[in-house]
Amino acid sequence: MIFYFSGTGNSKLIAYRLAEILEDELYDITSWLKSPTRPTQDFNSVKPYIFVAPTYAWQIAKPVSLFMACNTFNRNKKAYFVLTCGDSVGNASGHLKGDCKKANLIFMGLKSFVMPENYIALFDVPSKEKAQLIVQYALGALEPFCMDIKNEEPLEAVRPTLLGKFLSSFVNRIFYALIVKDKKFYTTSKCTRCGWCKKSCPLNNITIEENSVKWLGGCTHCMACICGCPQRAIEYGKKTANKNRHYIS
Repeated sequence: MIFYFSGTGNSKLIAYRLAEILEDELYDITSWLKSPTRPTQDFNSVKPYIFVAPTYAWQIAKPVSLFMACNTFNRNKKAYFVLTCGDSVGNASGHLKGDCKKANLIFMGLKSFVMPENYIALFDVPSKEKAQLIVQYALGALEPFCMDIKNEEPLEAVRPTLLGKFLSSFVNRIFYALIVKDKKFYTTSKCTRCGWCKKSCPLNNITIEENSVKWLGGCTHCMACICGCPQRAIEYGKKTANKNRHYIS
C-alpha cells in the first residue's frame, strides 16, 4: 500500500508512478487530514507500506508523521520511504526510524528524488522547461530501485553527514518556530473567490468569506494554495512577486 502526501504535486506524481510499477494501491493522506474527526484506521497490507512525501526542512512533512502516529498498520510491517526534495533530505532517515518505532513498523530505508523547487516563500522556482527535465530524470530513476521493494529488501543506507544531522534537528526546529507561519499570505485583486485554495489546502487552513480569503494559523507551508491558484492571485509578503510557480495537477 502506497500512502502519499503532496502539496504542489511532486510527491503525488512519484506515488502514482510507483503504484504503476509495483501494481499497488494508493491512499491520499490528505483525505484523512481533511476529515473533521481524523478517525483511527486499521490498514492491512500483504505488501510493504510505502510512504511518499515531500521533505520540509530536511525531515518528512509533519502531516505524514502525524498520520503514522494516529493509525494502525497490520500484517506486513515493513515500511519504505520515498521523499521528494529540492536539494537533500539531511538526516530524515534518522527521524523516520523514530516514526516507525511509534507506529510499530520496520524501517526498510529511504530513497530521495530531487524534484522541481516549489518552496516559493524562500526560493526561486525553475522555468517550466527546466522543471520538466528534472521531473523526467526523477521518473526515469524510479524503476531500478523498485526491485528492492518488490523483494522486500532493505534499501541501501546512506550515512548522514554532520551537516545533515544539524539541518534535520536544530535547523528544522528553528525553521518551524520562526518561518512556518501563514500571516504573510494574501490575495491580490486577481482573486475571484473561486474556492480553489480552500479546497486544495490539506489542513483545512483556509476560509473564504464574502470579501476575503483568510489563513487560519495552521499552515504547514506546503505551497499548494500559492502555486496552484488558477488566477495566480496569491502572494507571500514581498518574496513571491513575479516568481515562477510550480504545480503538477
